Amino acid sequence: MNAATAVGWHHVTFYRRAAPNGQSHELGVYLDAHRHERRVFPFEPSNLALFDWRLGFDWQGVLDEVRIFRGPGADLEQIPYIHLSQREDLIEFGERPVHPPGAGMVGERVPGATLEFDFEDPDAPWRAQGDDEVELSADGDLAGAVEVLGGGVRFLRPTLLHSRRAPRQLISRCGAADAITLEAWLVSESTRVMGPARIFSLSKSVSKRYFSLVQSREQYALRLRTDWSGLNGVPQNADVGQLPAGAAATSTPHHVVFAFDGQNEELVGYLNGEEVSRSMWPGGFGSWLNDAGTVAASRDMRIGLGNELDARTDGLHVRPWLGSLYHIAVYCRALTGEEVLQNFGAGY
Repeated sequence: MNAATAVGWHHVTFYRRAAPNGQSHELGVYLDAHRHERRVFPFEPSNLALFDWRLGFDWQGVLDEVRIFRGPGADLEQIPYIHLSQREDLIEFGERPVHPPGAGMVGERVPGATLEFDFEDPDAPWRAQGDDEVELSADGDLAGAVEVLGGGVRFLRPTLLHSRRAPRQLISRCGAADAITLEAWLVSESTRVMGPARIFSLSKSVSKRYFSLVQSREQYALRLRTDWSGLNGVPQNADVGQLPAGAAATSTPHHVVFAFDGQNEELVGYLNGEEVSRSMWPGGFGSWLNDAGTVAASRDMRIGLGNELDARTDGLHVRPWLGSLYHIAVYCRALTGEEVLQNFGAGY
């Protein structure tokens, strides 16, 4: 793999740590947040010469940033998030420069989202950007139920935030395109949730929806209405529309994306910029639109965060989701793998 390309930026991480067996050390390299190479050697000083980086020639290029982490070994799970967080054991050399256009780094998201929540405005955290003037509200008091984080929101107890009307532009545009991408930066409070718990939905009730991003135990999954999956959006094959077990981590925010291409009847799932699932999802969005090609009988469809409309029984929320949301976006097309990786690199 030729990593040292002359066009574009790369994020390279070298690490050394004790191997799990305690009898050897592990050395490796990550390229753009993905493991590129890993080697394990016995604890012998002579082996360190294999990774002698004192090169006998000068390097020419642009060095963006150098970081060194102290400690007993690299926290490899944090490698994709180093540019998103601050660490107490961090040593930085020089000031962070401004990234050139197209570098695919912080702040450069793929444009064209039809609906987007960034939760950045403390005075209007529930107001979405995009083609529809969507602003969420709750039927009850939010005190003690939802915490505004400044760039995120945390659901502390069962709560539903929902729009007062249907996002007609989203429905008509995604319906006409026969494609959609759902994107979320999130971290769950627990991996013991059942149901599944509803995170982000466009629905009329708990059994009639256009889409829902949900969590069941350690998995994130998608419910998406097509002619094949029916009014509830549940696939006929229970194994499709899911990210691998363990994706719903409770310690670090994850970037979760589902991209549906109705023309190819395909659904692709991504976790932290990497494709992790690909499956057939037959049917299209015919039920989203009427014969005239405009919004069908969807006036009661609402955007919901934390749960769904009509998700109450005797005053108790059914299948609520607890956790933190940092970014939500909907595109009325299927993002490519490169675009998903760009949004992952942009962070939240």
